[in-house]
Amino acid sequence: MSAWAARILQGVIDEARVRQRRQRLLGMSGLLVVGLVVLLAYPAFGGSTAKARFVVPAPGNVTGSLQPLSPAEYELWVTPDLFPGTPSVDIDVQGANWSSSYTGPPYAGAGVPISYAESGWVRAPVPYGADPNDLLIVSSTVAAVRVGNIGTAAPQSIRGLPPGEKVLAFRVPQIHTGGGLLQAPEQTLTVINHRGEATKAFTPSTHRSLPPPSAPPQAWTSRGGDCAVASALPGLTSVQTIAATKITPVATGAPGLFLSCLDDRYAFHGAKFNVAILLNAHHPGQRPTALWGTTAVQGHPGLVVIQPPPQFATGENVTSPMFARRVRDAWLVVQARPGFARNPGRAQTISVLTAIHITRIDLTHDP
Repeated sequence: MSAWAARILQGVIDEARVRQRRQRLLGMSGLLVVGLVVLLAYPAFGGSTAKARFVVPAPGNVTGSLQPLSPAEYELWVTPDLFPGTPSVDIDVQGANWSSSYTGPPYAGAGVPISYAESGWVRAPVPYGADPNDLLIVSSTVAAVRVGNIGTAAPQSIRGLPPGEKVLAFRVPQIHTGGGLLQAPEQTLTVINHRGEATKAFTPSTHRSLPPPSAPPQAWTSRGGDCAVASALPGLTSVQTIAATKITPVATGAPGLFLSCLDDRYAFHGAKFNVAILLNAHHPGQRPTALWGTTAVQGHPGLVVIQPPPQFATGENVTSPMFARRVRDAWLVVQARPGFARNPGRAQTISVLTAIHITRIDLTHDP
């Protein structure tokens, strides 16, 4: 082959190689573009593990069709439940034209971050004439609650709640339709944390099927039991004993502050009283924390009172002031029961509390 022919052949080969390089580069660019498109589309089609974010309103505020319910529009009273059993609370709510009383809802916390103080479950929209007010107690981990697709409400701190708990109060929309509250649809409640992430979604059926968030129900007896009290005050007589036969501590991480091991009924000059012993819920036998929402009783060192809000009638059993004093590693509590007898008033209730002493707290049967 001549030199001239060899140069022509080499040029053809070089040109072919250039075309091959261009094709490879174009192919790689195409792959990069396809890969970028896939990466961008992956989260949109549910491939990402990142959680959806919700806008969290400011404390006490709401979004959507919900309306805020100001603390000035209701009064709330939350006290430890005195009946021997699982650690729980009694919740009483009173508004201008509405009221609600729930005995024994659990503390809000791990597992069940919501307690219901009004309406039992959120229903919306409700007919005109039905109660549109909803009031929930939530744990400190809850930044907001989404009510179906209606709106989101954020809790706020108020006085008188167990430490770490907040109140979530709002009104749901009303519509022109017949029927009462129970005809309104029940809404799913989605719990949102402080990062704006949905952590739990509760429907009536799923919430009712959840296990208790604290200790199992405790056995009690009307004779003997693990706890007992006595008094030498003339005229003060025991009417009925309700004492725990086994004091089961609350599991670590479960909510609860106080666990009652006794709720005796006493009579004194025509008045009746509940006399209870409250223990440390997680560590019975160790010093319990301070009772929330108390004030010192003037003239009686060591005595405190959980006083209901001014709007509450103190002549009823569930809203009578609760007096207490520390006795070793327990709280001794006395609450008058004027709904079943005469109202003894402040002075007589204090005299009963100071006269009664604890005779037995037996933890030997317990794990």
